[in-house]
Amino acid sequence: MPDQNQNQKPDSYAEQVALSRYLVIAELCHLTPGTPEYREEMSRLLAKEWNLPGTNRTRVARQTIRDWLGKYDSAVGIASLYPKPRSDQGERRRLSVEAAEILLAIKRRQQKLSVRLVIKQARQTAGMPEAERLPETTVYRLLRDEGLMTRQPAAAHQDRRKFQFTCAGEMWLSDVLHGPRVPDDQGRRRKTYLIALLDDATRLIPHAEFYYEETEKTFLLTLKEGILRRGVPQRLYVDNGACYRSRQLQLIVGNLESHLIYAIPYAP
Repeated sequence: MPDQNQNQKPDSYAEQVALSRYLVIAELCHLTPGTPEYREEMSRLLAKEWNLPGTNRTRVARQTIRDWLGKYDSAVGIASLYPKPRSDQGERRRLSVEAAEILLAIKRRQQKLSVRLVIKQARQTAGMPEAERLPETTVYRLLRDEGLMTRQPAAAHQDRRKFQFTCAGEMWLSDVLHGPRVPDDQGRRRKTYLIALLDDATRLIPHAEFYYEETEKTFLLTLKEGILRRGVPQRLYVDNGACYRSRQLQLIVGNLESHLIYAIPYAP
């Protein structure tokens, strides 16, 4: 008789692990093993520090990267990188989705807050489950895995040289422009937001549209229209705005075999 758990949707922790693995190998998926470009990218990945859920390690070994590349199946998408169930599964304390979203939102708004102050504010926030336990170590791990506990390097050491890809579709960029106030269907004057996609190599605009809201939903609508018109880009480069930080967007881009790249916070 088949295991009843086989068809259940993996939990959010497993999803985080799979996403973190894909972010490591995403660029290599577009390169041919043995080429200079492949070796250069592999060297860059080995030297980079990563936020890896469930571990204190910040480096990824060459063999681990190869293992993840071997497991990745483009037909299955990110789901092919889910970790195997552990024998001690369930022993580690985890946060509910509602609690995690509140904690992350507070830290993103006020990045200088300590873990203890983030927890204090979360306790005072509407929507936080009353019975939720918020151990500092668990909250710290959540914030760390989202890259919110890492000090940013000094601006003087950041590489600000120009870059431009050669071919159309190698990289799209996206940004939001605050537009004018215009009347809606009820005659109320509301602020608008222009969400645009730009192809880095050609400066062609796959899609741009005005909305009344700057949200995950409106950006996904823009991205969908751009893909329908111009295909799937190899890379998508965005800033750290709220409409770009959703896990749903990361899953969609990953399953499209694209690579989602975030700009360094507070850097042009």
